[in-house]
Amino acid sequence: MSSKMIILPKKMETISKDTEVTIRSILESYNQKGKQFAAEGIHYSAITLITTISNLYLIKKYGTNCFMYGDQGKDENFLYGGFVFSFSEGQLDQPIERIIPDMLAQINSKNLLLQIYNFLNCIKHRQQVIIIPLLLQFADGTQHANMLIYRQELNTIEHFEPHGSFLDLRPDYGDKITRILGLLVEKINEINTTQVSTPKGNFFHVLPSDIRLVPSNEVCIRGRGLQAIQQQLRERFSIEGPGYCQMWSLLFAELALLNPTMTSTEILEDIYALLERQDGPVLLSSIIRGYVSMLGDEISLYLSQYINNAFTIENISYTYQILPPYAMYLSELLSFIVYMEVNVDTLLTYEPTTLAKLHESEEILRGTLSDYFRLKNELKELLVGRKENYSIRGEGAVDTEIIAKLTQEFYEYQSKKMYIKRYIKNKIFQNYLRSKQEMVVVAPKKPKYVKVQRDPAFEAAAAAAAEEIEPSVDVKRGRKTTSVVAVSQRKSTRTTKGGKKYKKTKKSKKNKKGKKSRKYKR
Repeated sequence: MSSKMIILPKKMETISKDTEVTIRSILESYNQKGKQFAAEGIHYSAITLITTISNLYLIKKYGTNCFMYGDQGKDENFLYGGFVFSFSEGQLDQPIERIIPDMLAQINSKNLLLQIYNFLNCIKHRQQVIIIPLLLQFADGTQHANMLIYRQELNTIEHFEPHGSFLDLRPDYGDKITRILGLLVEKINEINTTQVSTPKGNFFHVLPSDIRLVPSNEVCIRGRGLQAIQQQLRERFSIEGPGYCQMWSLLFAELALLNPTMTSTEILEDIYALLERQDGPVLLSSIIRGYVSMLGDEISLYLSQYINNAFTIENISYTYQILPPYAMYLSELLSFIVYMEVNVDTLLTYEPTTLAKLHESEEILRGTLSDYFRLKNELKELLVGRKENYSIRGEGAVDTEIIAKLTQEFYEYQSKKMYIKRYIKNKIFQNYLRSKQEMVVVAPKKPKYVKVQRDPAFEAAAAAAAEEIEPSVDVKRGRKTTSVVAVSQRKSTRTTKGGKKYKKTKKSKKNKKGKKSRKYKR
């Protein structure tokens, strides 16, 4: 199909010029970065662990504090961090009435219900925008990534479909997916209006009213979506895999987090406006390649404190292609990182410690893991210089050396797994405690005993400090705990023999709380 210029209608008037410039500048930075991959493409495999770590990183980057993880060890989709629907062969070609019973069974399954509880628990944190990955699994082993965007102000869930208005640009498929998501939203609303105890707590009237679903054809009013336009480009490379649905979903999620007051339709219209005077397929192909590279650089920096800091999305995809068993090792490490990051406050409640003790433990672990860190550094040098060495030594020789080093690191991990995970836990505990130190609210010092008298300024300060302490739910015991370390004032009164009342001021105690990879082919 020719990549001719796409002429689009005038953009929506509701989009501000400031926002338009912001989105344009962000996408232009991806475009400039992506141009360097125009001749050969970029190594990219849309595997589960990339969705996992990218999703976790975006949540940490924008402070949304909402990672919808599954039941580790019991849910094969634990790593995905969102809603997953599976379809049997030809199921989407059947009438919707025949599909609904199976979809209802999936919605009411233990694993998907747990994700609904996770979502409602996120609502309690009152985030403006919550990103929820949506995965469609098909009988032929392929998957298709979408993104759901919850907006608190509008109380809506918007469905972003990378293909556009409908899955595979087929209205019949799109209508069925919309009906299935409607059933999911109905279940969320039902739980919200029912006083029932769940493993994640009680969610009675967490939502102000029923959530409204905004289907994909209302989000994308153009018909053909970003991925569909991008795939019109004739120059496609085998190292890039079959499709970019995963990365388009992540990119759109990041734009939603960056622009919390814009609807998904407005964001899309702003993007379409950029295509009015440019070659759409070429521009979007460059943008998505640039996003893979730049998001990969950010993720590599985030992971550098735990595992090899040369692991960009491109290098993760490359190692997966040349040595698939190594991806299983990475999946295990990433699963552990996700579990620790999500539950760090609860884990610190059961394992109280201090930064001083953690620093001391880290020094000991570094000595024990000296060979592991040496292999990591050697592998980092090989991965960073891989493309340059291809032209000097040849692709086969370089790949063989990297495979040998990957294998060495894998066996070193197997023999030191317990210490490596302890080191990762140590670093996550340190990061958490440092972040909480910065958030401690210190109350003004008072004499031990003072005469009782109303102090409006002090009472206002105490009330403000109390509002900063937000309750969360203990994931293991279902009880409410405090996720922000704070010092508040507690008051007690006593009466002396003379009948005068005195107020005793105390500081409350600080609460120290702290399976396989899949390919997307659509």
